[in-house]
Formats: sequence, structure tokens, C-alpha cells
Amino acid sequence: MATKAQKNLIEDLVRHYRDSMPEFKTFASVLRTQVLGSPELRKHIRFVRVRVKDPDHLRDKLYRKLDEGADKGKGFKYSKKNLFVKINDLAGLRIIHLHTQQIIPIRDGLRTLFEEERYRVVEGPTARIWDEEYKRFFKDAGIATKTGKTLYTSVHYVLK
Repeated sequence: MATKAQKNLIEDLVRHYRDSMPEFKTFASVLRTQVLGSPELRKHIRFVRVRVKDPDHLRDKLYRKLDEGADKGKGFKYSKKNLFVKINDLAGLRIIHLHTQQIIPIRDGLRTLFEEERYRVVEGPTARIWDEEYKRFFKDAGIATKTGKTLYTSVHYVLK
């Protein structure tokens, strides 16, 4: 159970995020434009969606982090200064393609784009897979894997 001070902190963090949402929306929209502007990428992409985390979902996540920290005997170490580093899914770009093998040219195109635009990849690419048979394919492609619970495969990058 959260204390009043913890509840106030979480509300303050959500408010901080809400105030910063235009920057996250802009970043995701610019990245979408850059991805779709790349002829190398566009020919492999079915469509692209932009998502910015709903503030209520951030609140729920922060309460889960608070509970996890309490269960593990660790504190809740989130502040306005580190929120956007510790929570790395506040904005996202979903690139949908039809065939698993297309991830190779998409990976290469993204690598080129990230280098040209000087985006720093802080995590990934990591494939979340449900079918263990794909593990070898991604390993050969130089993409780490994690087995997930959903029945679809996704590849994740975290950018700064």
C-alpha cells in the first residue's frame, strides 16, 4: 500500500510526463517521417504506427514498480530527473511488415538511419519471440532474443 508521500510523488511524476508529452509526440512523429522517408525501409514496411504512453498507464506502471520495489526490499527510486531514463517506453514506433525475413533489411535500414540522424541506441535490437524455432534466425541476424508470452514476434530498440 502506497503512502501519501508516495502517491503524491507518483502524481507529480505523471504530471511531469503529461507536461512533456508534446516532446515525446514530436520525437515519435519525426522518427516515423524519417522511417517512411527512407526508400530502403519503405519497401519492406506494410505500415507504421506511433504510440505515446497514456498518462494513466504510466501511473499504473509506477504503482507496479513501487510494489515490485517493496517486494524486493528496494526503494522506489524514481524522480523527475530520472523518470525518462528509467521508463523507456513512453513513446514508440511500431513498424509492421509481413515476413520475418524482412527484419534483416529493416535492421540494416534502421541502423543506417540511426547513424545518419545520430540517434543513440541504448538497448537492442532484441527480438521477443514466442516460437523457439525463430531463435536461431535472430541469432544469425545478430539480434538477441527473449521468449515472450504473446503469440507474435517483435523486435525492440530503445533510443536516446
